[in-house]
Amino acid sequence: EFMINDYCGGLSDFFSLMAFYGVLSASDSQCFYAMANIEAGWYVLLIAAFLLAILTKFVVGAAKEQMNEAEKVSNQNVECGSNLDPTNNDFKKDEMIKAIVPESVSFTERFHCFF
Repeated sequence: EFMINDYCGGLSDFFSLMAFYGVLSASDSQCFYAMANIEAGWYVLLIAAFLLAILTKFVVGAAKEQMNEAEKVSNQNVECGSNLDPTNNDFKKDEMIKAIVPESVSFTERFHCFF
């Protein structure tokens, strides 16, 4: 909806003064108002923004998981099992339980529905 010169009666003196002093040209010295509203494109943009955020989380999570897996493979210790022998006198169950560190939730566990 547009309002041109209909609802701007109080501003006509101001625009006349601006045109008189040359601040505005005669064609620009009038009131113009355009009423804005939200169209369907805004909703499409909002949904696209949410989908982009989800996709970004997915891709960044996959990249971090790949980096972590590559680091784990390069840091693996070949000599496993020598200190886990239960016949060894230094073996203590409580120390082994304290040494166990749970792994964090991986990418494939969070997004298992995609695999």
